[in-house]
Amino acid sequence: MLEPEASNEAQVYIEEFERTIRTIECELLASTDTSHIIQELLRHVGMFYKADRAYIIEVDWDMALGSNTYEWYTDGVFPQKSDRQNIDLEQLPLWKSAFVNKSPIILEHIENLHTSGSQEYILLKQYDITALIAVPLNKKLSGFLCVDNPKRFKRYSSLLQALSYVVTVELTELQLLKAARLKQGIYSKVAEQEVVLNFFGGLEIVTPMGQMSEDDIKSTLGCKLIAYLYLNRKRTLAARDIADFIWPNQPVDNPNTAVKRVVYRCRKTLSCIEQTPLIVSVGGGYELNRDLIIRSDTTLLEQYYTKIRGLTTPYERMEIYRKAIVLYKEAFLPNHNHDQWLMPKASYYHLLFLDMVKRCLLDLYKLEMHIEVYRLADYTLAYEPEDNELNFHLVESLFRMNATAPAYQHYLNTKGLYSPEQEEKLKKLFRLPT
Repeated sequence: MLEPEASNEAQVYIEEFERTIRTIECELLASTDTSHIIQELLRHVGMFYKADRAYIIEVDWDMALGSNTYEWYTDGVFPQKSDRQNIDLEQLPLWKSAFVNKSPIILEHIENLHTSGSQEYILLKQYDITALIAVPLNKKLSGFLCVDNPKRFKRYSSLLQALSYVVTVELTELQLLKAARLKQGIYSKVAEQEVVLNFFGGLEIVTPMGQMSEDDIKSTLGCKLIAYLYLNRKRTLAARDIADFIWPNQPVDNPNTAVKRVVYRCRKTLSCIEQTPLIVSVGGGYELNRDLIIRSDTTLLEQYYTKIRGLTTPYERMEIYRKAIVLYKEAFLPNHNHDQWLMPKASYYHLLFLDMVKRCLLDLYKLEMHIEVYRLADYTLAYEPEDNELNFHLVESLFRMNATAPAYQHYLNTKGLYSPEQEEKLKKLFRLPT
């Protein structure tokens, strides 16, 4: 049974809850400024609880870090947003548990944590927190809506929980606006009547009107069709050839109809980002529209490779290496790597990429840039973990960086991969008997 004082506070809480919700609806209903809405929500939350601060912590659980992204503070209280960046969440186990269980954190007196000698107490004390209420945002947007040092309603979190949904919507809206601006930046690099086809890491189509990925296209057949037409862009392909390619192990009685349906669905999907159709019908066959200027990451990689071979000094080659390595995000159409038609092309571009990496490693070694040698070798080993040259460069660069112990351990872990010449060089490094 509630004590009279607690019962009275609960009644006041309900009345104030309803009044605050009505006020927020009246003040913010017509607003379209997302940042303003978030800031006003925090002000109302802070005033409701008579708190020192109301704020949002956004979280990256993979990195176990959180940062204060929005803050309201009352008169006479100093802002702390800049001090609450990159918070170590390993020191805040309550927060992880609350997020997983979708439960609020209610600390009426943080001194209760002091008895356990927890890092959580030390960190909260460092931020001048004596009491705290925090509720998790939803899982699509990791974070918390919080108040510090509430002077009333210390045991009640339902207002924060109700407003956390609004905060999540507004933060998501900001992310979408940011994404739209980033996409606009991409589109502005594409000229009228120009289309960019990217194949490394998955099909991506970029036009002046927008971009679409394989996830947007939602058609394996459509992606295969575009890739096949691009790989044969110098000729018109008959429906039968396309059908044999799209359905290699299936008999197709009416290839004209079957292929036409795939082309139709593909054109319809792409229509939202193109003024001129990418795929056209010519004489009963199909090809990529020759009125369009079509660029691709595969062609660009080949151009980089040719340019590197023509440059005479390592310094001249470095910028081209960097561009080429960034360009090769992943294998050629990795979502289709089980298709036999793809294997020769995927292997060709992968070997091209590896050859450039190895040329770059040799140049970096000549320039005595051992840290960069290590970083590039370590990065590329994710693609080719048993490549003897990459492992050799990794071991040698660690040794040159005076990381002898990890260099030797990696050498021991990869013994048997190296050529006799490489093995001899490594043994000399570690002063081992040959």
